[in-house]
Amino acid sequence: TENPLKLVQDVLGGALAERLPATVGPSARALTEKLLRDVDVYPEAAFPPGLVQTVDLVKERPFLERATLCASLSSAVYANEDARSALRGLDRAHVASGRTHDVAWSVVDGVRDGRLERHVVLRGFDASDDTGPRRGVLSSRRRRGSGDAIDARRPTHAGDNILLVKRVLCARPVPIPRDRAAFPRDWDAVEAFASDEAVPGLVAHAGFLFLAEALLDDLRPHLDVAPTHSLIFTGHSIGGALAGLCTVLCRIDDRLTTDPSAVVFAPLPCLRAEEGTVLATLNLDETTVRSFVQPWDPLVRWFTEHDPCYPLVADTVEGDIYTLFASGPPRVLRNVARAILETAADWPEVRAVYLQEANQTFDHLGEAHLLMPAQAARYLADRLFALVVDVPETVLLVRCAAADLPEALDHAFQLEEFSISLAPAGLRSFIHHFHPAYSAPLEELVAPSGD
Repeated sequence: TENPLKLVQDVLGGALAERLPATVGPSARALTEKLLRDVDVYPEAAFPPGLVQTVDLVKERPFLERATLCASLSSAVYANEDARSALRGLDRAHVASGRTHDVAWSVVDGVRDGRLERHVVLRGFDASDDTGPRRGVLSSRRRRGSGDAIDARRPTHAGDNILLVKRVLCARPVPIPRDRAAFPRDWDAVEAFASDEAVPGLVAHAGFLFLAEALLDDLRPHLDVAPTHSLIFTGHSIGGALAGLCTVLCRIDDRLTTDPSAVVFAPLPCLRAEEGTVLATLNLDETTVRSFVQPWDPLVRWFTEHDPCYPLVADTVEGDIYTLFASGPPRVLRNVARAILETAADWPEVRAVYLQEANQTFDHLGEAHLLMPAQAARYLADRLFALVVDVPETVLLVRCAAADLPEALDHAFQLEEFSISLAPAGLRSFIHHFHPAYSAPLEELVAPSGD
């Protein structure tokens, strides 16, 4: 039986002198011709007409260079105790660093076109980090790895990875008060929170709003920059979600002299508008928040109706919360996942929070950029077989409205609860969410020729 993908590869590689030999059967011919039509106008043909636009890498190089710096900064903060050295290696000057509810952050300065450029870099979840105090205990000692003395008179928000995960999974929608001080800083008070003076037409993910308000409390002394200078929030994963949310909260708050923007990577959606988009509701330009997405990264689909992970967590044998993927045929990841979860003492509590609080109604912010394989044949192989799990070394970019991102992903990069539970797709999902999947391709994209 003819393999349509192999036929496409042969045509593209010149092994076939004509488009398709006459000996190819009707069904294989029809599929191969469709794939070849997609290749001819790749990458836009992978999506519904008009949904995406290919980014001109030459005309938009200045923006891409700035975005790549953000990606590199967002990776550098994962270096934990070596983060300051990694940030300094990117020609940034350290201003401050710390930890808020186990979200590590750094503030760094640089100069672009004669103006100060300040980045606030927020780290995502990092299970390997043991440099901070545990279990949410307020600490007045020096934070290991930050290098900053902490004012003993002012309690700081310490954290714990499991508590951080539970906050992120607590996705109930809550109003955003106009007065930032009105939102509870004590988690136990969040559930009962209500406000008559809320931002109209918007709600936020409760856990992310709690984290963002605490972050802005700690970051406030470092957000006072001149109006002619740049203030940019950036981060990856949880850090990306918080960077976008902090930007929105600062734009609502008129006490800042500079309007911040955000460039984020693999962000989890955490805001929802009653009508239109979140930024349009606030009369903000959609370029206020710009995101970058690896299309096979499943976590950018969390908290939307396209989330492939939630059904897996709920799909367990009765009385057995450790055996995921209980329905359907046997899957390789079933035993692997069980072995991991049985060793995780916090899994029962984390799972309970996820099942009770997960919400699939949130929206992405602003303008989204998808990192597409530069070779059409690689895209087709990924789409049909999912056997290549590594991140493409060379990419091109397509842009869409963030509001259209779930539709774009569902159409061109289908990922649902069955396919993600197969070993190659599951491994690919992890690799394509990891922060180097964002920084490395962008760094390669803007590298001078010959580097």
